[in-house]
Amino acid sequence: MTKNIEMPLTEHLEELRLRVAHCLIVLFGCLGVCLIDQEFYMSIVLLPHHHAMEILNLPATIQVLRYEESFFAHLKVSVIIALILSMPFSLYQGWMFVATGLYPDEKNYVQSFFPFTLFFFMLGVLFGYFLLIPLGLQFLANYGGATVHVGFTLSSYISLFFVLTFVCGVIFELPLIMLFLAKINVFNTSFYLQNWRYSILVAFVLAALFTPPDIVTQILLAFPMILLYFSGVLLCRISERMPLIDEYIKT
Repeated sequence: MTKNIEMPLTEHLEELRLRVAHCLIVLFGCLGVCLIDQEFYMSIVLLPHHHAMEILNLPATIQVLRYEESFFAHLKVSVIIALILSMPFSLYQGWMFVATGLYPDEKNYVQSFFPFTLFFFMLGVLFGYFLLIPLGLQFLANYGGATVHVGFTLSSYISLFFVLTFVCGVIFELPLIMLFLAKINVFNTSFYLQNWRYSILVAFVLAALFTPPDIVTQILLAFPMILLYFSGVLLCRISERMPLIDEYIKT
């Protein structure tokens, strides 16, 4: 097994700069497309809210509390959709940058894992869009009973939407990252099992960092993260018991 020709640190930094620049170009291109028809993307973003309010038999109107709130909300929606649309290209650039420091047979893992990263990212986005957001809204709208007047603001909903779609999509990459690190012998299944308590702590810390300051949203993000961690452990265990898969990838 021969190692790649080692690159100086300056060349690695230059390659990183170029890949980040390419990602930004694609991101701003997608943002430009999204800005052309902001109302269309806003209607897509608001669908889970309308669905949840319909189930609860509540008005689907959403409030703005400041004159500029609607403008910035539409801008945020365009940025979120642009991030989602450009994510496949960004993931590809990230994998290619990682591959430069790997052995030739380890590069085969990168090529094999890349399609699954796209699938898991979109799975996470759809999971948040169709399940987490409606469930979270229904719980929050019902909390407090009939004595509490329910009124959602547009800015708070957009923040919730970002966390439970784009961030959720990124988090869904966790099992694949764990498996990849196990395959290149950075960690192993025993390490993951020994540190499961820390994974729960980290899940709640990350959920607190990514979400607005309310416990419901944090739980909605933390529990899937914990389940994904143990899914990654299971995936690594299955992979260890099926060495033929490794032989197939390396060929």
